[in-house]
Amino acid sequence: MFPSATTSAGKNSSKDNAHSWLENKSFEEKAASLIRSKQQELGAVLDKLEPVLIQEKHLISDESSSGADSNDEDESLSEATEVHKINDENLVIDTSCDKNNLYFKKPYKVFIPKFYRGSTVCCGLSPYYTMTFKENKRKRKKVVPDRYFHSKFLQDTDEELVDISDMKSEIERLNILTREEPNNISVWMQLVNLQDKIGGKNVRVTTEKKIAVLDKAISSNPRNVDLKLERLQQFESVSEDSEREWKDLVFQHPGNRKAWEAYILHSKKQASHNISKTLKVFERCIQTCSAIHEGSFQPKEPCPDVENDMMEIFAQLVHFLSECGHIETCVTLLIVMVEVNVRTKNCSSVSDVKGFYESGEPLLGEDKSSGWEPWSLKHKKGGWVKVEEPEKMEVSDDDLDVDFDKGLEENWLTMEEKRTLRDLLPLRTNEECEDPARKVSFDDIQGFIFFVKEISSRIKILRLLVSFLGIKIENGDSFKCISQLCHISHSISSQSLPGDISYLRLSCDPLTCPCGLLPREPHHTFLCKAFDQLRISCPKEVTTPVSCLYLDYLHARLIGLSKNKNYKQQLKHSHKEAKKIARNLLQSDPMNFELWIKFANIEAIAGKHEDCKKVYFNALCMCKSQRDALALCGSYTKLSHEKHSDALRLALGALGDNQAFADYLQSKKGVTSAVVLRATRNLERICEELSCLYKEVDNSPTLKASQFADAVCCYGMYLKLTSNLFVPQALQPYIVILRKQHSTGSKQAAIDLLQVHNLITRLVDRDYKHQNHYRNAVLSALDDFPENPLFATQLCKVEIGASVASVARRLFGTLETPLKSIYAVYFEILRSGHSSGTNQPTTTPRILNLLERAVTVHQSDVFLWRLYAACTNNPDDILIRATSNCSWSKAIACDRIRSSKQNIDEIIKFTKDKGLRVRTPIEEVRLLLTM
Repeated sequence: MFPSATTSAGKNSSKDNAHSWLENKSFEEKAASLIRSKQQELGAVLDKLEPVLIQEKHLISDESSSGADSNDEDESLSEATEVHKINDENLVIDTSCDKNNLYFKKPYKVFIPKFYRGSTVCCGLSPYYTMTFKENKRKRKKVVPDRYFHSKFLQDTDEELVDISDMKSEIERLNILTREEPNNISVWMQLVNLQDKIGGKNVRVTTEKKIAVLDKAISSNPRNVDLKLERLQQFESVSEDSEREWKDLVFQHPGNRKAWEAYILHSKKQASHNISKTLKVFERCIQTCSAIHEGSFQPKEPCPDVENDMMEIFAQLVHFLSECGHIETCVTLLIVMVEVNVRTKNCSSVSDVKGFYESGEPLLGEDKSSGWEPWSLKHKKGGWVKVEEPEKMEVSDDDLDVDFDKGLEENWLTMEEKRTLRDLLPLRTNEECEDPARKVSFDDIQGFIFFVKEISSRIKILRLLVSFLGIKIENGDSFKCISQLCHISHSISSQSLPGDISYLRLSCDPLTCPCGLLPREPHHTFLCKAFDQLRISCPKEVTTPVSCLYLDYLHARLIGLSKNKNYKQQLKHSHKEAKKIARNLLQSDPMNFELWIKFANIEAIAGKHEDCKKVYFNALCMCKSQRDALALCGSYTKLSHEKHSDALRLALGALGDNQAFADYLQSKKGVTSAVVLRATRNLERICEELSCLYKEVDNSPTLKASQFADAVCCYGMYLKLTSNLFVPQALQPYIVILRKQHSTGSKQAAIDLLQVHNLITRLVDRDYKHQNHYRNAVLSALDDFPENPLFATQLCKVEIGASVASVARRLFGTLETPLKSIYAVYFEILRSGHSSGTNQPTTTPRILNLLERAVTVHQSDVFLWRLYAACTNNPDDILIRATSNCSWSKAIACDRIRSSKQNIDEIIKFTKDKGLRVRTPIEEVRLLLTM
């Protein structure tokens, strides 16, 4: 569209077809002269005006005015040009279009301006000749609300309706951006999400539009996995047959962990789900990643961290086998993996592992176990080898006792739980047994065996075995192992928080619970024997990490025993045992200061504070380097500064005074004000020097804190003990440095920043006067670690008594992850008990609403479904939904039996059909009850 013709157009009107409308006979002479004069007056103004973009509306001319007897003047009315008056400017439609726009099929220079019709008067007509137009308006269907609302509320909702024209302009903008920046994934995702707002009620059509947009995005970004996963998610909503699409995805991206995790989740959520199908997907994933790691398979895209990805998938496999009830298979797999990865480094063939497993040699944790390497030497030499039959495992008959006062369902559940605890270790005899599933063949685990090289990956496998046998070694991620209801009580009790949640059946005995903090006595004996065998026969490079993990296990066991007053005798015996083992380890490696730290922590958890101080002082007097001194003092600051204030003041003062530990610790030299000033200045100087070199710090293979983090913790603790300075403000410059490195994705910076935040939250006073400072410290830590259980539970404790608990609800109410959902529910549980004044929590509508939203977003989380069922009065419907979404969970199946006891036969049959492990036949319980 262009401005109207100027005066020169009138002179050559006979030759210019574009202005042939000026010769129309229907014009009067007065009208034409008026038009030309008006154009001459506005000629100078037109050059200064700019085009104005106006939204387009579809206009339909009223054809009813034209009759059969219309003359030539009436016929020419349909060719009249639209005129829009904007600030006394007449604009017309150019009837001869630009052919370049047609050639390129889009505006090749600028956007075509769009205008409204301003009046019904046509150029050249008399005032009494007019044209009428009708707008094509669709009648908006009036939405009737489900509830009664105020009229003002209904008026506000009508004003907030989305304008379709704005959506169209937004789509045009995104289309332009996708053409200009086809590799910008966020723009494509915005365009996909925008289809929901303009798609209307037809969900299928909207989904097909999304798929079309994603197809175009994938054609521009063929190696992007996020786009393909989004397309598969949309494709599954309109098609049931998507298996071929998933196989193509993992075929195109064989080394991408995100693609494999999505494929595994897809196999678990299918209606025809079976345990064997999901295990085949796990096996295919591990074998593919193992081939990439060994170099026998080279994918098109690089896979820099394939070993770590394999370990994450393997941890998910262990968790999946545990939820399915295949305990023996999981333990056997973990033992074999420790044998070929931790105990030796020379095994690199699965066929050799098969020969070792089927030879009958004792495995790790069994008597007279020597490992794979001595067996391979015997096998290479040849000759007759005496194979000793493994000792028969004692099988107790206590699981055959039934309670005649209870029903069939309760007896079956009790017997199944007893056999699960008893049959944790596999049965390795050639004799026949009542339950053949207790024997694990090598074919059951062959596809899941792989070999790793990194020391950290090898220790992870051993840590998985220790965690699976019942002990949860707390490393800041205690909520991540939640699969049973009592796990939340274990994690919460470890933080010493108030609140009784026993009404949810979450409390249990730590010694008898199958999934608590402490293993049963046979499993504890097995672990101690396994650690002793590993320390003797494992390679030198993993001896120290294995010894440290052994002490971590003993330390975690002491923590569990110390929380229950009924186990004082067992605590004393376990402390004596752990102390003996720590001394033996230090005799073989006396300069390993990490073992000294573990030994001191064992003394502290047993209440032996003087012995703990002696251990630290002896280690500090032996160390000669600044790195070891900072590591010892940094670990010492993690203990309670109220109970160790004098010892900490001496140790940190000696550290600041040129590491003169012998002068301060062995003699009774007092700490003067001059010493305090000198030590404070030196500690600050050490922090400044290390902060300048922090970018070049090497990542520790065992993921320990760096020297800079230890120095900052020592400086902050010394300020707390010797001055009245506000510690968070004094450490703020160093926190800024750590945050800058943490934002780049550095794992070392994450470990260091977490240690500094832990120190600050412990040093800030928690009384009423300093409650705001403490809340700010916790919130600052949650900004960097939003899913850390320690900081999340600390915030819940602070916000329990707040009149407006908007902070905790704002942080956890988003329910973005399962952990945030658990924090949100736990906070409401504690708050309901505090609000009632009786400290007895009650199930409120807010809790049920949170759980409903959580299970809608995280449909495959077993713990959330079980927690939801435990909070409702009628859990049958919830458990049926949980079974359809988590059909692999044996715990949900047992909850259904408790809820609907009359359907026990159907539930057990369904559980067996899915491939879950069932140890107790229902017929056996019926027979025992009739005897």
